[in-house]
Amino acid sequence: LITLQFMFFQQSAGKLAFTAADFQAGEWWRIFTANFVHSNAEHFLYNFIALAILGYFLEPRIGSLHMLLLTAFSMCVEAWAWMQTASPDSSVVGFSGTLYAYYVILAYFFILLDRFWGTV
Repeated sequence: LITLQFMFFQQSAGKLAFTAADFQAGEWWRIFTANFVHSNAEHFLYNFIALAILGYFLEPRIGSLHMLLLTAFSMCVEAWAWMQTASPDSSVVGFSGTLYAYYVILAYFFILLDRFWGTV
């Protein structure tokens, strides 16, 4: 699977990676497709492991629907932040930005709620 992902990236990076210039040209779907393409096998593997671990703890707490909505929302925020900070011709791939959103939500559950209200 990792080898197929790596080969897929090599052939499809230009078609699926997120760039501000392509987004502004009307290719809005790149907000989502770029999250499923990775730069190499290690990038894919690390994102996959982090998703498995974070999802294990997060999904039971917020539910599947909220997990899906959080994922879509974080993909949009990640794309917006990239357009604000990166040069127009640079591209981004991977699920890391969405994983950072998962970290923030887990920190909220485990640190803030537990420390102040004892509800976790």
